[in-house]
Amino acid sequence: MYALIDCDHFFASCERVFRPDLWYRPVAVLSNNDGCVIARSPEVKSLGVKMGEPFFQCHSKLQAHQVAVFSSNFSLYADLSRRVMQTIREFIEEGGRPRVEVYSIDEAFVDVSELSIYDLSRFAHELRRRVLDRTGIPVSIGLGLTKSLAKAATHFAKRSPERIHLLHTEQRRVSALRQLDIEAVWGVGRRWAERLRRIGLERALDLAEASPERIRIAARHVYLLRLSRELRGERCIPLETSPPPRSSIRYSRTFSRPIKDEVILREAISAFAAQLGQRLRTHQRRAGSLLLWLSASSPARRSGRSAPLYYRVKLSAGLPSYTADSSSLIKLALTLYQSLSTSALSEAPSLLGRPIAWRKAGLLALDLRDDSQLELATMRPDPRRVKLSKVEDELNRQFGRGAVQIGGIPVKPLHRDSSGSIADQPWRALQSSLSPRYTTCWSDLPVVSAL
Repeated sequence: MYALIDCDHFFASCERVFRPDLWYRPVAVLSNNDGCVIARSPEVKSLGVKMGEPFFQCHSKLQAHQVAVFSSNFSLYADLSRRVMQTIREFIEEGGRPRVEVYSIDEAFVDVSELSIYDLSRFAHELRRRVLDRTGIPVSIGLGLTKSLAKAATHFAKRSPERIHLLHTEQRRVSALRQLDIEAVWGVGRRWAERLRRIGLERALDLAEASPERIRIAARHVYLLRLSRELRGERCIPLETSPPPRSSIRYSRTFSRPIKDEVILREAISAFAAQLGQRLRTHQRRAGSLLLWLSASSPARRSGRSAPLYYRVKLSAGLPSYTADSSSLIKLALTLYQSLSTSALSEAPSLLGRPIAWRKAGLLALDLRDDSQLELATMRPDPRRVKLSKVEDELNRQFGRGAVQIGGIPVKPLHRDSSGSIADQPWRALQSSLSPRYTTCWSDLPVVSAL
């Protein structure tokens, strides 16, 4: 038996933890650059605001209903997620074997096969209470014989007053899958759902009872076959308490406005490379090569065509040694940019204009290894750079992200535009409604006053 613990409207709940005045007020959270809605409290959902809806389309509606709107505060969300997962581990793994798989920032699978049927409900209620008491985050819990059934049970748990749902009997399994739309099944999604509907599989129960030959007509993919067996109660997807090491790590951003200035673009790429280095060190991985890509576009209304023009260039190169050092990544990233910008000037469509207004940039670290895989001395990073990176990370942990940055990256997010006035750096995420980083930055700690 598996349990899936799913944090309720997680990003919105995180914003409410340190703001009691928001407990009974609708809350919405926006994506990077405040582009679209990515988290909604139940009150916002009831207004008809859809997931991923552009903010400019629903701004008037949210304002009319006094919705508290926040920019994405991923430092806060990641730290509260860590606390939720730690609470779950302490509750379920007391002195025993690892039984928790962190599936995403707001979800975790737990192996509860050692519990009796009569203890499952009590376990779920006690776990919900403990997570809420220790973190302030409400959760829903679904329990089933397989991970797929636990995921399906969570769908009903979120609609239950108790926020708990068990699929521990055959009768409950069949009843739940008969009500569950095929698109709501874990891992199916819109495209596979369209294919499955074409062959008459409308509900989760239809997929569970379909023959392998019929499923292969929709898609020749082993995951669908395995999912069908999981929905019948056969364990096919194991619990991964120790996820496999990453084979690549990326850092990319869409700019708040297009960038033509080469100096600003070099600053952006340097900042992205520094952030990529921090991510590599967090996952204890070192990169052997680096890939840089840039993308630009031209709207249809300006070019006279029926569809916009998209242009993308990319280039990769190997690092001198396996490293997670930000300065080494910055040096190679800038070298790649110089080559890309030179080729783009001669190869990019003329409709994009000159200089090209780039809208997005990204870096991908490839050929990742950990220290145990670096046998040869030539593969190992410079010990001095390793020590410097540790000091950089420690200072940023102690004083907040961005307190210390590699040389070449502006500390203040400001530059002068063509008119000479001060403006925000366009490569930094637009966050006009960012909440404080209550748990990860000393300067953002809540202040309590007593008379």
